Amino acid sequence: MSGSGYPIAPAYEGLSEKELITCCQGGELEAFNVLISRYENRVINMALHYVREYHQAVDEAQEIFLKIFHKIGSFQGNSSFSTWLYRVTANHCMNSLRKRKSPGKGYPVSLNQEDADGELPVLRDSKTVSPEEVYAQKELRRHMVALIQQLPDPQRQVIMLCHYEHMSYTEIAEVLELPLTTVRSALFRGRQRLKTWLEKKGGRL
Repeated sequence: MSGSGYPIAPAYEGLSEKELITCCQGGELEAFNVLISRYENRVINMALHYVREYHQAVDEAQEIFLKIFHKIGSFQGNSSFSTWLYRVTANHCMNSLRKRKSPGKGYPVSLNQEDADGELPVLRDSKTVSPEEVYAQKELRRHMVALIQQLPDPQRQVIMLCHYEHMSYTEIAEVLELPLTTVRSALFRGRQRLKTWLEKKGGRL
């Protein structure tokens, strides 16, 4: 993995993802390093939504890559590799979060709007608001993250993937291996809980 100091053999860099996976399943470590280097930043960024510090996210990512290395032999291509990778990442991060039971990092959601693909808009850009509003948003963000982590699964997972990872309903269903109706229901219920909490706290919707 390039960002982690793992060697990358030039001979593998031009291979397609499918070819790299085949090599990985044959035990070729250099191919695995190239494959993971293409997803390393995305995995670290995803982990950052669950932990406080960048170095912690890197540590989580290394554990995830180790799991991928041991599990890649079971990858059969029933879904895209990225979907499978995100599934392993999401499960690992949620399990790790349960063990720590401490707030992570992220941004709160605006719960009044939703596009056809299930995206959750974020609060207004801090460049367009006053210092007082920036402070209020930071406080709201802190409480929102704490509340999201108190949501039951799959509401918490769906909210995380929809808002933080900007995944569509269909992508979330694939990653979590849930029916599309369950994803929609979990997202609706999770949003309602968060909206109720925000209204009690005087949050801006």
